[in-house]
Amino acid sequence: MTAKARSDLIISTSLWALLQIVFIQAGAFVTTMYVTRMLSLNEYGLIPLINSMVLLLVVFLGLGLPASLARFLAGQKTRIGQRQLLVKTGIKVLPLIAVMGLALYLVYPFLAVMLNEPRLLALKWYFFAILCLEMIRVFVEKICHGTGTMKISASLSGWNAIAILCITVPAVWWSPTAAMVVAAKAVGMLIPSIRAILSIRRALSKTKEQDDIDRQALPRVREVAAYGFPLTIISLSAFGFIQMDIMLLTYLTDTSTVALYAVGVLLVMKLTDIARAMGFGVSPQYAKPDCEPAQRLRLYRSALKYVLVFSLPFAIFLATFAGDTLNLLFGSKYANAGPSLSMMCLYFLMATVLAISSPVLDFGGRAKIRAYAAFSGAAVNIGLNFLLIPRYGALGAAAATLCGYSLLFFVTLITVKTMLPGKLLSDVGLRRVFFVVTPAFVVLVVACKLYLDHGFYICMAAMAILYPLAIVKLGIVEKTEVDKVLSFVSRRKASRRG
Repeated sequence: MTAKARSDLIISTSLWALLQIVFIQAGAFVTTMYVTRMLSLNEYGLIPLINSMVLLLVVFLGLGLPASLARFLAGQKTRIGQRQLLVKTGIKVLPLIAVMGLALYLVYPFLAVMLNEPRLLALKWYFFAILCLEMIRVFVEKICHGTGTMKISASLSGWNAIAILCITVPAVWWSPTAAMVVAAKAVGMLIPSIRAILSIRRALSKTKEQDDIDRQALPRVREVAAYGFPLTIISLSAFGFIQMDIMLLTYLTDTSTVALYAVGVLLVMKLTDIARAMGFGVSPQYAKPDCEPAQRLRLYRSALKYVLVFSLPFAIFLATFAGDTLNLLFGSKYANAGPSLSMMCLYFLMATVLAISSPVLDFGGRAKIRAYAAFSGAAVNIGLNFLLIPRYGALGAAAATLCGYSLLFFVTLITVKTMLPGKLLSDVGLRRVFFVVTPAFVVLVVACKLYLDHGFYICMAAMAILYPLAIVKLGIVEKTEVDKVLSFVSRRKASRRG
């Protein structure tokens, strides 16, 4: 692959992934801002609990195949090879997933009893409808990631967000209950999911004459599944951080405490997803046979610089104005969750760095190391949750998460350093982010907090206007890099007109 082709592919995948995330975040935020104001704390707490359970079962049923398929699909040179790999894997794996899903349906009542939440029993059919549609969404996202067709995944997210919002608003206005929110989500996800499956089929059916010449030997299904197993451990371990906190808060306290913790977590996780867009663009390149170690290091430095340019100011701002932010977004009854959100800002920083660091291990064949670290960190988090939640509630859950996640963070960074030899801070832009922009922004935020009556709004305005100007003026975001993106967009527009 030529340098220009690689650059175009990275830009294309990143832009579509970013659009996908923007659709998800915009829809989720508007919907959540409306729902939190309409529902009581106790009623709203059911929704993050259901989302956490769905995420756990999606990971369990997926068997690590979505992420594993992304890696092996990226390694195929032709659409024919990608299509054959999908068909071959699906024939052997989908029946197993269906059997496991049926078994989970039978044990669902026991989950409700274990969590001391009988209201879950009335939501069983909606729960499994969302579970099936969420499985489809995850597979679509990863298949698009591996095949370079993120436009389809972005479209799915956009239509999902629009449909869920349009159905939820009147439904919750008519009956402000958690059951109505869950039912609206299930209905809203149905048609876009079917449309996305048909779009992937059409995209992989388009072949070129050269495809018949460049046929590759397909990996065995056992090889794909074996690579997916450590990724399953990683995903289940990742569930052991944020999502397990929510389930343990339900078990040890009540859904009102879950609601207070969940709004801060929602904000942090949605912001973290923005960093994933850069990771989506870069990570498939690590699996390319012609990507040399020096190229990987340059790609990683560039991705690290951009995620830090984004995440550092948000982390500093949210840690300082946590209560004001929650009050503005979700209503005054959630302002008391400010201390736990402030603590989770450190998690946000680590998660954004891992968003572009973890693919180095996953696509570089070192996923097992991250699996062990994630499992160990999750075990630390769960153990501390039992100690801290009964005494400190949501604040204890946040503290436990930070302790466990730190273990995963440092193990991943140390491993990345061994895989990408070279000095990470040799990049001038990275040094300016750490030693110029960050200290200046800390001074600005602290001054707004301590000395200005409307510091919250003044600081937001500074972030929106002055911060982008500063990073361009300091050369952290170079004009040539902006020109690459604009040139790519203009070429795509011209090709469509043609």
